[in-house]
Amino acid sequence: MVSGCASTHAGHASKTPVREIHTYDGDWFVQHNALRSPGAASVEDLRARQRKVEYYQATYAPMRRGVVPHPVYIDETNVEELRDFDFVFLCMDGRPGKEGVVRKLEELDVPFIDTGLGIEDSEDGLRGILRVTTSTPGHCDHVWDTCRIPFASGEVKDLYASNIQLAELNALTTAQRRHE
Repeated sequence: MVSGCASTHAGHASKTPVREIHTYDGDWFVQHNALRSPGAASVEDLRARQRKVEYYQATYAPMRRGVVPHPVYIDETNVEELRDFDFVFLCMDGRPGKEGVVRKLEELDVPFIDTGLGIEDSEDGLRGILRVTTSTPGHCDHVWDTCRIPFASGEVKDLYASNIQLAELNALTTAQRRHE
């Protein structure tokens, strides 16, 4: 089983031979997150007042079975649900509880990739930073020794919520592989 928290990860995983893809997200599917999602949501999709995970289950249903939506955020109270997963894609904003989730996944020996991106407006236009951090059983010290995963939320202007170009950046982050 694979767990994904972002639509782009679920989209890429939906084209692989995994048995199930579990998506966890407490957000509603609205215009600002539709802009950074793959594909094109209709006005009816946006008016349907549905959870993101339910929208993505319906979106990927024509091409695969086994997309299991969980309309909740992963946090310290439910991370134990990921115990038997083969792999987890973690896409959490820096918010309280993220550090506990990362520590618990490592304690459970569940391999995961944490992704993130940042967008800032500069004199030259938009600048983006993509971050991909992999943690596997026996290879996770780098997460803590070099502070590879941010746990605090920044006070940056939220360009991420409003720029349509971000679907492509999400896809790049998903497709990134780092060889160490």
